[in-house]
Amino acid sequence: MAQTGGTTETRARILAGGQEALGARGIQATTVEDILQAAGVSRRTFYQYFQSKEGLLQALYEEAMDRLILAVQGAVSEVEDGAGKIRASIQAYLDFQLVGGALLIQMQADAIRHDSLVAEKREQTLDGLVQIVGDNVQSVLQQDLDPLIYRALLIGIEGLIIHGQ
Repeated sequence: MAQTGGTTETRARILAGGQEALGARGIQATTVEDILQAAGVSRRTFYQYFQSKEGLLQALYEEAMDRLILAVQGAVSEVEDGAGKIRASIQAYLDFQLVGGALLIQMQADAIRHDSLVAEKREQTLDGLVQIVGDNVQSVLQQDLDPLIYRALLIGIEGLIIHGQ
């Protein structure tokens, strides 16, 4: 069901409040009550949009990963050479991490777990990033490089970011 008008605004307010509360207190320490206060909504309103704090986290992560894909697409499209496209994708990825801050890093650490609600979205995001970089580099070099190279690079950077916080 599509959301319009006030419902879209309410959902956005809950997401923003959730991001604020979770970013300030951390995932484990934040309660639904903290999110309610930050978003300025009632418990009933919160549960009209999300089944739980974890559902809110899932929505935040999914939106963040969609924005990451767009950021990398934009960065690689502005560069002409293959090596530059790889550098631009890495820089866009790192810049996104910096802006996302501690909450994004915590969500990414959770996404690595195979039983995480967002593990599938992580895999889709990695596949998407590998596809973007691979296609762009291939268009310049006129040869395919093994996509595992890009995947390993992204997972390595992800690990450094998570463990370097």
